[in-house]
Amino acid sequence: MLAIFLVLIASITGFAQGRDLRLQHGNGYVNSLWFTPDGSQLFSSSLDGTIAIWDIRSGKRIRFLDLDEKQDRDMYTISHIYQMEVSPRADVLAVSIDQTSVVKGVAQDDRVDRTALLDAANFQTKALLEHSRSEMAFSPDGRTLVTIGLEKIARIWRTDDGKEIRQFPIRNIGKPIFTPDGNKLIVAAQIGWASTGPMVSVYDLHSGEVVYEIPVRFGQIVGLAVSPDGASIAIGGYNGGDFSLKLWSTSTRNEQKPRELLSKNSGMSYNVAYSPDGKLLASSGLLNCCETVVIRRVSDNKIVKKFNATTEIRSIAFSQDGTRLAYGTSNGEIFVQNL
Repeated sequence: MLAIFLVLIASITGFAQGRDLRLQHGNGYVNSLWFTPDGSQLFSSSLDGTIAIWDIRSGKRIRFLDLDEKQDRDMYTISHIYQMEVSPRADVLAVSIDQTSVVKGVAQDDRVDRTALLDAANFQTKALLEHSRSEMAFSPDGRTLVTIGLEKIARIWRTDDGKEIRQFPIRNIGKPIFTPDGNKLIVAAQIGWASTGPMVSVYDLHSGEVVYEIPVRFGQIVGLAVSPDGASIAIGGYNGGDFSLKLWSTSTRNEQKPRELLSKNSGMSYNVAYSPDGKLLASSGLLNCCETVVIRRVSDNKIVKKFNATTEIRSIAFSQDGTRLAYGTSNGEIFVQNL
């Protein structure tokens, strides 16, 4: 009787795991997914220029933004969202977009790239940070955002008013990630064919100096994640079709090489993400000719979960309590799975 009573209480208060969900965001690929801190909502963005917020319990879409919704027959815009980041409190969105005008069916030569801050409550623009498409990340406290553009400059912005407060040069253009303490910035180069030396650098945010570099070389880095305790960095990449998923210890970086997690001929190195407790690592890619999300235990590299998809997986995210994983595909589908 006590067990039944506890189950009923959990379901009423929302602590019990819900059902698996299959959501349809749109037609473009879903390139960003973010759970709210309490796990009740999921943010998603698509290349087709749309953002959605979903109620996880019901599976219903509760808010939607289409950057091209104000159209008429003779003049409208075509927009693409390349990246969306959500602040730790889920109150601010950062989006990297481009927009092109279409007049009487003819695309104009007026493409504009921009990075913007949006209010998550109403999708209103808070600030335009720069007129370029950027890689970006929020600091752990949500007070600042870093952007990295083609000019190889890391720019630090305040998220309350969009004011730039600091900048410093970087060696490679690529995805930035803050360390959990907010004092360092990890930047992984996207492409490495034409350059030499390490592709991953760690910068001191205050001085802009390189603290250390990780001696890995790939043709392209396709996944990057830092563990919640900052003790390890997971780096996914490939060289000429050979995939790799390496785990780098930040505490013993001068004593050992990165640890390889993948077996030969595995393609599981895209969209790398740690679970909130740091015990699990999720990655996606081709496995036995099928698009798959694999969740492995970090301690012994044992695979504990697999989820198959019918098309390419473009984004993954853990809920902050670690009980759910969401992944988005290239045909606009989102799957939310209980773990």
